[in-house]
Amino acid sequence: MNCSNCGLIIADESLGYCVECGETFGVSPDGGQDADGDWQPQPSVWERVEQVLAPVRAGAGQVGDVFVNLLESPALHGQLPGGSLTFLGLGLVGLALLLSCAPFVSGIGWLGSGVMLGWGVLVGLREWREVSEAPTRDEGRFVEAYPAALDSLPGALWRPESVLAFTLVTCAYALLMVGYGPVSLLWMLAAGVLGYEQGRRFFFLLPRDEDLRAEAEATHPGLHRWTVLGVVLCSFSLLLPWVRAFGHVPSLSGGELPLAVLTQTVLLGLGCYAVKHRGLGGLHPMFLILMALWLSMWLVLMNNVYSPGPWVYLFGVLAIDAAIARHLIPARPKPEEAPPASDEEPPPDLDYQG
Repeated sequence: MNCSNCGLIIADESLGYCVECGETFGVSPDGGQDADGDWQPQPSVWERVEQVLAPVRAGAGQVGDVFVNLLESPALHGQLPGGSLTFLGLGLVGLALLLSCAPFVSGIGWLGSGVMLGWGVLVGLREWREVSEAPTRDEGRFVEAYPAALDSLPGALWRPESVLAFTLVTCAYALLMVGYGPVSLLWMLAAGVLGYEQGRRFFFLLPRDEDLRAEAEATHPGLHRWTVLGVVLCSFSLLLPWVRAFGHVPSLSGGELPLAVLTQTVLLGLGCYAVKHRGLGGLHPMFLILMALWLSMWLVLMNNVYSPGPWVYLFGVLAIDAAIARHLIPARPKPEEAPPASDEEPPPDLDYQG
């Protein structure tokens, strides 16, 4: 072989370098071989993505640590009823709704404000009942017993799923309100406080959850990554233009379209379950099918081929639908897991000698 630098004929390739100019060889341009000529495996797509996102994750982790230390400070919990952060999150939601009443501030609309206000009152009553029965923090303010008349309300209102759903809707509004001024900051703070408080309960890891996580990863390896990727793409697309400006009609983003908050809530729910212990197995198959149908149907109803938002949403929803379909399809057993074949011959289908 010839040296790529000086052109000298290499008589002994075992040296690994040119004796004339010192240029090393045996290294391919793409880094697939080392100096000894041994093949080195190329990093996968996910490994390259993780390398690119490593600085971003490090910065976000530092900001998250500051936020967590603030929320866990005894001074803050000492000012809250029962030391519950849920009351603080509800107060931020109420302040955001109150600020939205100003004529020069963009809000979530009268219908959305009414739903969030009534729902927030029910969540506050549930938290009042839970804190008064079993205060979780000693440094919190004393909470009086809730009225006995609250027991006459339907039992479904006291289920923890109602608070989790309210938190998801709050986070959905916070994402859709990005860029709307001070009111968007209030929504982000409310989503952060409620998400932290309810996320600790939702993602609480039990000893048996380790086995469930290992089983889900062994059955469908890497499936949660595609789901999270689809959720990120779809959520980002809602911030892009979906309706082009025409005449006196201004352009609209995906978050301003009808039922966009429901779509964003479904996306957040899928993302949360995708990274939980059992992955998508924590949801009933019927719920997964309904979620996939809604995300696809919403795209069909709001599609506009002349705007970038629907195209980004299309790639995201395809990744989500593929992940859900892969999860619902039973995994084929591996050859080594297949039952051993029996040495006995099966009986004939028809016995004419009987």
